Amino acid sequence: MAEPFMALVIYPTTADAQTRQADNFIKLVAEQVRSLPGFQGARLFLSEDGKHLVTLTEWRDRDSFQNFRGSEFGRAAIELVTELHPVSYWLRQHAAVEAP
Repeated sequence: MAEPFMALVIYPTTADAQTRQADNFIKLVAEQVRSLPGFQGARLFLSEDGKHLVTLTEWRDRDSFQNFRGSEFGRAAIELVTELHPVSYWLRQHAAVEAP
């Protein structure tokens, strides 16, 4: 069985641009990424100080994520966001605790 995979990316931004960038990200995911094989969901967080945009995308497995990154669309997206100098973390879940 494949192990679920997550990509956590923190983008620097400004308070003036944060909401616009967040809206653009959600639109892109809703229109392009959500139908890709292995994509399971995305979450978007805004820092209270307006200085960061945090995205968490969830994939069925690492191969699905790598296929996205290797696709024409994925390569174009990576090239576009690279100029923002994001900090990326590739994650696998170790444990979870749910509310009763």
